[in-house]
Amino acid sequence: MGLDDYNIESKIILSRFYNRVKKKARGSRCLLCGKKTDGFCKSHSVPQFSLKYIAESGMVFHPSIFMDIESLDVEKGVMNSGIFQRICRECDGRFFQDYENERNLQKHLTDKILAEICIKNVLYTLDEKIEEKAFYSEIIKEIEFKADYGYIEKSVNNAIKKFEDELCFYKSILQSPSENPFRIIFYEVLPYRVPLAAQCLLSPSHDLWNNEINDLAEIHSDKLQILHLLVLPLKSTSVILLFYHSKDAVYRQLQNQFNILSYEKKLQYINYLIFAYSSNYFISKSISSEILQSKKLHALAKEIDGRPNWGQITIEDLIFHSYIPIEMDEIPNFLTKELAAD
Repeated sequence: MGLDDYNIESKIILSRFYNRVKKKARGSRCLLCGKKTDGFCKSHSVPQFSLKYIAESGMVFHPSIFMDIESLDVEKGVMNSGIFQRICRECDGRFFQDYENERNLQKHLTDKILAEICIKNVLYTLDEKIEEKAFYSEIIKEIEFKADYGYIEKSVNNAIKKFEDELCFYKSILQSPSENPFRIIFYEVLPYRVPLAAQCLLSPSHDLWNNEINDLAEIHSDKLQILHLLVLPLKSTSVILLFYHSKDAVYRQLQNQFNILSYEKKLQYINYLIFAYSSNYFISKSISSEILQSKKLHALAKEIDGRPNWGQITIEDLIFHSYIPIEMDEIPNFLTKELAAD
């Protein structure tokens, strides 16, 4: 069997396993309204219109392009990029009308728009955690190994509970708005279209001065505080947004640090957050191979809390501290005008 045949077979096996996991993880009730549904809506975690603006022949690059794993597809069509199926069609059409509107995004951002963004981010993350729980369950079943599953199960269950609570919290803001609940760190409409689309929640481990703000190894996920990030390319502009809810007060100091950065450094930091802490971003195929092959970018995409290779520290790294975490000015900045999409 040749290498190409092996990779094709590996993809088929992984696809079948993943489909089995998704089927096991899928419930029967909409996560927003709680009603039973015969079929969930195919929701996009990043608005579909943004993906279309950067797509080439309907295709976009996925984060896997930087992960160097042969069995993963590096590109997919817009219709299959960043999707989840957890809510009914009625809720999908009703809950996100304000934020999934290009004109609204380029005007004054209301608390309703910000709450809708938070709900979408939490739904996507909750979907990931529910599937993660099913994934570990299937793995344990396949290899009949249960030694460490108790710890993993507790960690995943805590995360699911955390994001279920977050979902209820942000829904309550839509129903009963409070006064200025959100803190916007950065909001800008760039006069050009960036070649990257991203939307996610994240919990950085350190602030700009390298003070720890989140312990990513903490099993109790309820202690992690959340930032919300949005990079949406539009027809000839791009919306860049970084914000948090006032309850996540650990980011006040980060906001103060961010405010004294130059404009260039602010974009650089947001660009860094995407590649260091998110896996929900998509890149235009128009980007040059030189940029896509950046060694620093590939290394950062595989960092976990400053540790290389998915957090697997080698003896050499441990003894000689041979790996130095990637800094934000060492990677290509996809938010600059120089890399703007045509």
